[in-house]
Amino acid sequence: MREKTNYTLFLISNILMCFCFCFVISCSASRHESGDANNTKIEWTIGEIKRKISDNSSRLRSFNAEGDITIDTPEMSNSGSMVVSIIKPDSIFVKIEGPFGLSVASMLITRKNFIYYNAMDNIVFRGNSSSANLSAILNFKINFDDLINSFSGSVVFDDTGDSNSTLTKEGSDIVLTIVDSDKDEVKKYWVDSKYFLINKYNIYNKSGQLLFNAEYTNYENINNLYFPSNITVNKPKEKQHLWLNYTDKTINNNYLNFKLKIPKSAKEINWD
Repeated sequence: MREKTNYTLFLISNILMCFCFCFVISCSASRHESGDANNTKIEWTIGEIKRKISDNSSRLRSFNAEGDITIDTPEMSNSGSMVVSIIKPDSIFVKIEGPFGLSVASMLITRKNFIYYNAMDNIVFRGNSSSANLSAILNFKINFDDLINSFSGSVVFDDTGDSNSTLTKEGSDIVLTIVDSDKDEVKKYWVDSKYFLINKYNIYNKSGQLLFNAEYTNYENINNLYFPSNITVNKPKEKQHLWLNYTDKTINNNYLNFKLKIPKSAKEINWD
């Protein structure tokens, strides 16, 4: 039986969830004005909005960021700093530090394998990047292709048609609602009707209960792509709250910025 990873993986898994969606919304944010944002008439079809976001997603090739992270859950409440580096099509690096630069955890994932180092317990996990391993290490079900596609924005909407989708207007935002029958979930995207920035993303169960909420604010134009500087994530049922503040962002520099230092004294656990 595999040993359970430390709770620090909760931090990494939630950061990865944020970035999965951030890579989608950053690419959707190339400037495209659509007229009066206060007009209640929706000038775009469901397919046009989906294709606009999906087509622009291919423009993002790599991303490096540094910033601050704060987490509040029933089990813990803490703050620290983080480094995230991603390059398409096959490399992701995350590092988390606590107060005074104390290393907490770091992870490097490639298409072939992963390395996760828990500095607090001085344990390193290594294994192949199978769906089972990634799902276990990240605490949510995912395979590598889904992970890298979400990060890179290569795949946003598999279906760009109107099936199971509706559009409504809420203030200046267009609300795209998609019913996911396979997962018995409803996903809602609040899309800025002027620049096609996604301001909010919610997931509900079939009973209408909110399962996941993410909000994205303070967008910054970097190389003609917009990316949010502030992200908040809430899981009401678990009473988990996460705040990310990116103080330094670089887009499309086409290199992976990481330093993964593992001491010789670290206990090694290998997952086949």
